[in-house]
Amino acid sequence: EYRRWRADPVAFWADRARALDWHRAPTRVLDAEAKPLARWFADGTLNACHETLDRHVAAGHGERVALIHD
Repeated sequence: EYRRWRADPVAFWADRARALDWHRAPTRVLDAEAKPLARWFADGTLNACHETLDRHVAAGHGERVALIHD
């Protein structure tokens, strides 16, 4: 995975982003023109609570411990 990421970080993270449940999928993976800091998935929208908890409950894992301490 490390070699794959190093070879093509944009393709690597684009592949990883497909595993998320986006409310609005991003049209660009990386906005490198936002210097000095690049922006990843800048026009995408997702819900962190849904990604970390709700989607797992919906997948039938509601009885498992999901969050021990925040």
